[in-house]
Amino acid sequence: MSLKLHLNLLEYLRKSREDLAAEARGEGDTLAKHRRALAAYVDQHGHSIIGVFEEVVSGERIVDRPEMQKMLHALNEGKYNGKKIDGVICIDEYRLGRGNMIDQGIIQDTFKTNKMILVTPRKVYDPESELDEEWFEFESFMARREFKMINRRLQRGRRQSAAEGKCVGKLPYGYIKGKDLVLRPHPEESRIVKIIFDWAVEGMGRKVIANKLTDLGVPTPSGKIDVWQQTTIKKILANRVYLGEVEFGKSKYSKKDLGGYHVEKVHDSSKWIRKENAHEPLISVELFDRAGDAVKRRIPPIKSGSPISNPFASLIKCGVCGYSLRRQIHKQNNADRLICSHYKCKNRSTNFILVEDRLIRTLQKFLSGFELELGQNQVKIQPTKELLNARIVTLEKQEIDLKKQSDNIHDLLEQGVYTVEKFLERTTDLQVKANKVKEELESCRKDVERMIEMDYHKKEALPRLINVLNTYHTLSPEDRNKLLKTIVQKMVYFRAEGTRLDEFSLEVFLDV
Repeated sequence: MSLKLHLNLLEYLRKSREDLAAEARGEGDTLAKHRRALAAYVDQHGHSIIGVFEEVVSGERIVDRPEMQKMLHALNEGKYNGKKIDGVICIDEYRLGRGNMIDQGIIQDTFKTNKMILVTPRKVYDPESELDEEWFEFESFMARREFKMINRRLQRGRRQSAAEGKCVGKLPYGYIKGKDLVLRPHPEESRIVKIIFDWAVEGMGRKVIANKLTDLGVPTPSGKIDVWQQTTIKKILANRVYLGEVEFGKSKYSKKDLGGYHVEKVHDSSKWIRKENAHEPLISVELFDRAGDAVKRRIPPIKSGSPISNPFASLIKCGVCGYSLRRQIHKQNNADRLICSHYKCKNRSTNFILVEDRLIRTLQKFLSGFELELGQNQVKIQPTKELLNARIVTLEKQEIDLKKQSDNIHDLLEQGVYTVEKFLERTTDLQVKANKVKEELESCRKDVERMIEMDYHKKEALPRLINVLNTYHTLSPEDRNKLLKTIVQKMVYFRAEGTRLDEFSLEVFLDV
């Protein structure tokens, strides 16, 4: 196509996986090379770059690329920083995306609908040319096909490396990894791993181990927080990497439509890759098995997908640290506790049944209050609403009168009856009055709306509240949890040190 001069272009820059690999080999900054190449092209052809969108992550989908989302929004707007957009310039067409067909369709439709030109040093794509449109679609298809082939080769390579005993996943705590991808003991962290296993064999629970490491000031694996978590200890005690083994393929990752990943366990062990004697072990098989047996003897945690045993799950928060409280089961004396297990939290636990009773009594008080308020509303609120509505009618009439007066003084100015000074004086006076009337009118209308809304919400919440009180004790813990979520937004629990079990506060916030 014949490209006109002086185009206003948005520049889009993104690294591919091949670029990342090239940079790892020391071949230089890819995006810097692209910037120089595009700048030279723009200067040669007399165009202007009015905006730059540089993707700092390599993602195949639009949802994973915030800069692409911003650029598509700008293309739909047609302007960027007040300047008309003629199109987009990038180093290659496939840099825009070689994700799934939906993403490619979104990109192509955005260019076509908004008549945006795509400029690359190799070719210019005109959205109004059928030939260019077909070529654009063909190259997008080929880029997607190439991406799938590259991805399959990468996965085959990862599986082959794992079969050879190399670490191709996340670096496990306690090890370092060289360029050959073989794990070697970390000087300090490997000692901590051995200590964790020894403590587990001695009978320490995961929470006790985590707290002890925190108290000793041992850095966490992530380094992002100062507090060791029970889940971290759990993963370490179950990881066979410390026996010198490499495992791969135990989890399957699939991408979510809205970003992120869904992790699914692969239960068929024949599909796993396991390489023994891949690197130096940190512990013996005997110590690993003894630690595993010690963990199994303790009360197991709630597994994902298991029925909920705590009716307050995700509803009740600690009044000290804000963390969710959990129900601690005691089968021997049937006196379950409600506790905050956050590190060194000072909030004292109490019997679960005491909190449950307090909640029911609180909900009963809410019900009595709602019924009383709704019964009295007909006596109290109705006259108030009538007075407010009457005041609104009066104020609306005043608004009309003030508008007429404003029109009249303009006529008097034109007729020469008012001087300019007199006109400005009267205009200012009327404007002050009009503003006061407007403010009072808005306030009255809001009061009426608020009264109607409050009345509606209480009436709407009343049957939900009655249903909770009538059916709560007939349901399982999981169904109680679902029932409570129909009326309770959250609860906040606090009990001070040195107080009786029933001396606690429970704030209940309703979802009305």
